[in-house]
Amino acid sequence: MIESNHPLMSLNMTTNDIGLKGIKYLAKSLKSNNSLTFLDMQRINSGNEGAELLASSLKNNLFLTSLDIGGNQIGDKATKDLIQIFKSKNCLDK
Repeated sequence: MIESNHPLMSLNMTTNDIGLKGIKYLAKSLKSNNSLTFLDMQRINSGNEGAELLASSLKNNLFLTSLDIGGNQIGDKATKDLIQIFKSKNCLDK
C-alpha cells in the first residue's frame, strides 16, 4: 500500500472519519514513505493519540512541505510534538 508506493507525493484524507484505528494503519504505512510532500488530514477524528502517532510516523519524511490537521481536536502536547518534528527539519511551507 502506501509504504510500498514510494512515488506517492500527495494524500488527502479530509473528512474521512478514520479515527484512531485508521490512523494506526496509516501511520504504519507513512513510516516508510519518504516521498510524501502534501498531507491533508483535516477532520479525520484523530484526537491526541492519533496526532502523536502521525507525528512519530512522519519524523523521517524529509520532503513534507504541507500538513493540515485542522478540526481534529488535538491538545497542546500533540501540537507541540508535531511542531518539534517539523521545526527541526525546516521543511514545512504551510
